[in-house]
Amino acid sequence: MLCQKGLDSCKNIDMIEHNPNKFVFILRNVGPEAMEFTYQCEITVTVENVDHTVTGTPTKLKPDFTVIQRQLQDVNKNQTASISCEHDAEGFPIQDVQLYRITHTGQEVMLCRKGQDFCGNIAKYPHNPRKFVFILLNVGPEAMDFTYQCAITVAVGNTDYTERGTPIKLQQDEKDSPSSNELTWILIGLLALVFFYSCVITCLYVRLTVTIWTLGP
Repeated sequence: MLCQKGLDSCKNIDMIEHNPNKFVFILRNVGPEAMEFTYQCEITVTVENVDHTVTGTPTKLKPDFTVIQRQLQDVNKNQTASISCEHDAEGFPIQDVQLYRITHTGQEVMLCRKGQDFCGNIAKYPHNPRKFVFILLNVGPEAMDFTYQCAITVAVGNTDYTERGTPIKLQQDEKDSPSSNELTWILIGLLALVFFYSCVITCLYVRLTVTIWTLGP
């Protein structure tokens, strides 16, 4: 027994009487090992000075974690893009991780997963126990029509828990293509150069014409 109503204190457990029919135990400092057990409530009610006790169905704890993905991922000049799949639950290393490609109609294809020997144009490596990186190779313009989603699985005892991230899109790295402001200055520079050479050619033509007229036949 971990705790009981009426006890002065219970180690790492807080008690709250929510209403006459409901009592809440809040477990603190819950580690991965606590999820290997089941937990069962036992309630006693008194009817006409007679105690009646009933036990509930055992329940298990599960990790509450979020899968983290960047919402926009740049495609590099060498046609590669890195997609990081990470979760925020301390103490739960990645058991499995999968990368999905999703069309605008919602159809999805698994591109690669941890432990898979070969993934076509995708390289992969574990960055740390909670982060895995997929590197897409030979990324073409058509790849930017899809979204990409990570699915991470962590294990607690013999039970696996899987969560998915928010699908992301690929975009061309802005550093690899000139901005509209840069294009404007490039155009101004080209026009100035053309104007300069036009003036030079006109001056040379006029000077040559004057020289011919001066010398005469």
